[in-house]
Amino acid sequence: MKVWLLVLVAALVGNVFAGFRDADQGWVIPPADCIERDTGYFGAVSVSSLYQMPELPMQSILSGWSSEKWHMAFRWHKLGGDVYREDSMSVDMLFGGSLKFGIKSERESQQFLDEPGWSTLYSFVTRYDYRESMTIISTTPISGAMLTTRDYEQLLLILNNKDVLFALGIDNTESGEKSVRLGLDWLLHNMFRVGAIVDTGSSSTGLTTTIKVGKILTRSSHLSHPELGMTHRWQLIIFR
Repeated sequence: MKVWLLVLVAALVGNVFAGFRDADQGWVIPPADCIERDTGYFGAVSVSSLYQMPELPMQSILSGWSSEKWHMAFRWHKLGGDVYREDSMSVDMLFGGSLKFGIKSERESQQFLDEPGWSTLYSFVTRYDYRESMTIISTTPISGAMLTTRDYEQLLLILNNKDVLFALGIDNTESGEKSVRLGLDWLLHNMFRVGAIVDTGSSSTGLTTTIKVGKILTRSSHLSHPELGMTHRWQLIIFR
């Protein structure tokens, strides 16, 4: 198992599976856009194991505030354990009306049998909301270094007509390549949704589910890699 883990880690370091090993990337739509607009406080917790390997756990915690003019959020994420580990912390703050502008700061490290090497990236963020039916978010790096093994969100488009939700995410790598994620959710009964997702960056496809009870959302993601198998994710979102 340790030999297989080392082989997988070597592939991870080589950027083969970028865009797939973030706990929140099992869904195209980020947690903050699953809640009602201008809702106030929101938080989310995500857990998983990459390819169901206990040596590669993924954990994520998000906490934020959303109002008519402000959007602020802090996020912590971890992948891996003793042999290989990635840590990241991000803070974003936007201000405006239906059109918001802001800054996102990401501090990340990668550790492979040695001391972690930290890097920081600052990005300019633009968000446009058209009523309740469309959201466009663009992110442009302006300063700092990108961690070579990670994908960075460049554009996110969300279209919502209540019963059907479509999302397109385009991620950018340091090498200049593009990774595309497509998602589609159907409202089947009350607040139960089932969806499908395709991630070209990792050649992975799968299904997602969303259950809403009051102001609590429970999401699951089940993505399959053609060679390495399944990765199951679970996420709990709370808002008020």
